Amino acid sequence: MANLLEKFQSNNRAVRQKMIDEVVVIAQEEYIDKAAAALLDTKVKENKIKELFSK
Repeated sequence: MANLLEKFQSNNRAVRQKMIDEVVVIAQEEYIDKAAAALLDTKVKENKIKELFSK
């Protein structure tokens, strides 16, 4: 019975971590989009923005 509980808890942790990881990726993408938009607003050339974000 304890083994079943451990498997259940392990699966729940894995599912929860996957959900957290997905939210983190979405947030990172949003921040990158906002930063790129801010650079474009300040007339930084697209090539320079690509260079900055590729580092």
